[in-house]
Order: sequence, then C-alpha cells, then structure tokens
Amino acid sequence: RRAEWCLGRLLAKRLTIAVLDLDPADLGRVELVTDDLGAPSMFMGEELLAVVLSLSHKRGHAVCFAARGRTATGEDSVMLGCDAELHTRRRPGFAERWLLESEQALVGSARDRDLAATLVWSGKEAVLKALRTGWRRPLSSVEVEVDVSWGMPPEAVWLPLSAKEGPEGRDWSGWWRYDDGRLTTVVSAPPPRRPERI
Repeated sequence: RRAEWCLGRLLAKRLTIAVLDLDPADLGRVELVTDDLGAPSMFMGEELLAVVLSLSHKRGHAVCFAARGRTATGEDSVMLGCDAELHTRRRPGFAERWLLESEQALVGSARDRDLAATLVWSGKEAVLKALRTGWRRPLSSVEVEVDVSWGMPPEAVWLPLSAKEGPEGRDWSGWWRYDDGRLTTVVSAPPPRRPERI
C-alpha cells in the first residue's frame, strides 16, 4: 500500500512537470498536498500550480490524470476525476446495493456482468473525485451511462462513457479502458479529449 502511495505521488509530480512544461530538475520542488477529503493540489514552494489532477491506485497499480486548469484566483476551471479498479467477480447483490435501477438494467444486459458492474462503479467513483466530495456524496447521486454491448472490450483502447448528477445536475463526459485485467476511468467537465499518455 505504501508503494502504491509513493507511486501515485511520483506519477502526479512527473505529470505536473510535463503538463506545465516545467524544468525536469524541479521535480524535487513540486509537492502534492491533499485536502481533508484527499483531493490533491500541486505546489512549488508557496505557489499553487495551474494544474488539476486526479489519481487512483489499486493493488500495485497507479494511474494519474492531469490538465491545465486553474484560474488566476486559484479556482479550478476544469473538474477532473479518475478511478482504477480490478476486473473481479462481484458478490451477489452488489448491483442491487450500489447501482441505480437504470444501471442495474445496463449491467443485466451485458455479456460480462462483473466487468460492466465494475465499470459503472468506477465511473461513479471518478465523478465523486472530480466533485472533490468523495463518499460524502452518495453513489446514488451519480448515474453512469456506457455502452456494454461488447463481449470483451479491446485491450488498451479508450472508449467513451457519460454520467449525470441527479435529475437536474451536471453532465459528465469521460473515457474508460480495459488493460490486462484492470479498468481505468476518467471524467471531466468540460468534456475531455481522448486521454494521451505522457
């Protein structure tokens, strides 16, 4: 777990350097600071850097996404969240307990129900991270929509997903991919381009 924690922070620092075009020699000066809910911000000394990022880790694997996106007053102009999950067998009753009826129907129509349930769960987590609320907001406040007509998704190909906060809430756009038994999701507002590896 400690190695995952360190890996996530190293990824965040390197990504910040790349996205903001900073000198790689400044890697040691860039610091990740989290708020009470674990939402990260990047600093160099006392300066809040103009990058919005999200990171996630799961069993030795870490992912981090970043975008330029902070106004001169320090407010985020981009909301960004990501999640990493493993493709595992879900316990009976998982969908009924954690997913909305529309999402349960979506999962029920999928050829790989465990993968579809994990994907919907991951999309919800990504939105809660983008909102910087974590679990202080219920999962039921986010509805995920995604195409589950595939048998097994292609490896390492980004596919679209969308989500909505409640009946009158914000619409989210995002991407997901399946890679060697792992699922990665990312959402943002405004809508993100297809993710690029740096």
